[in-house]
Amino acid sequence: GDAFTIVPGETYTFSAYIKSDVAAYLAIGGSAGYKYSETVAANQGWTRVEVSYTNNTVANQTVYPHVLSRKFEDCSTLSC
Repeated sequence: GDAFTIVPGETYTFSAYIKSDVAAYLAIGGSAGYKYSETVAANQGWTRVEVSYTNNTVANQTVYPHVLSRKFEDCSTLSC
């Protein structure tokens, strides 16, 4: 996926429209951790979500946005 570099002190807000047959959410991840949007329930139609990521470190942070489902999360935990 696309990577974004955030310089120290800056905040980026990412948004996405999600439609899924399982609960899903937008996650932004980088070396300083992850931030998550609210979860969109299954079968809700197109729903806009957003999440902000602030770089509170002294170095540039590269972050990656992902849309993840609760099914993926369950399988990654349970090794499906």
